Amino acid sequence: MKIDTISQITGYDRTTVRRYARAASPDELIRPGPRRRTNLDTHKPYLLARWTEGCDNAQTLRDEVAARGYNGSRKTVRRFLNSLGDRTKPLPASTPPLAVADVVRWIIGRPENQSESARQHLKDLCDRCEYVAATNRLARSFATILRHRDGRRLAGWLEDVERSELKELQVFANGVQDLAAITADLTVPWNSGAVEGHVNRIKMLKRQHYGRAGFDLLKRRVLLAS
Repeated sequence: MKIDTISQITGYDRTTVRRYARAASPDELIRPGPRRRTNLDTHKPYLLARWTEGCDNAQTLRDEVAARGYNGSRKTVRRFLNSLGDRTKPLPASTPPLAVADVVRWIIGRPENQSESARQHLKDLCDRCEYVAATNRLARSFATILRHRDGRRLAGWLEDVERSELKELQVFANGVQDLAAITADLTVPWNSGAVEGHVNRIKMLKRQHYGRAGFDLLKRRVLLAS
């Protein structure tokens, strides 16, 4: 699209649209413009050296650079000295952000198999964020139901999720359609896993012929694969 067309659609000035269109990277859009030069620029190395020696009095330094040809105000000198003070302040050590994959692994993993560092990280995160704390509590409760095959607790877990404000878990809980069947699967020792495995194997053999195998050939393949 042309610059004029983009300007009409977005409502932005043509100069702004052209600047964005010609930018090679986002850095060019946020980079500050060229700084206006002042008559203090030639004296800044001298001011920096004097400031490093310990002199931070704006009036004294203004008088010194005035003798060197500076004809500006003391306020300009003070602003430059203030910028030096900010520049020398040590930056606080930044803590790297936690990786989402690590947080997920801490939540769904077995606590007894995790390192002390991982448990402490998760505890600190739960202390700072109630949302993560509720997610951790419900996720681990659900994992316990699965590992111990305690299906009788599933209905109560679904009610806890419904009362929570965790939309992601609520969507998962709403997908539980046949509660009785799922509860039985998590309670009784019998299941249809073996049957489903055989059905999946037959479908796999059928797909290997791209739908071109007749019943007799499929029958022989199933029997020979057994």
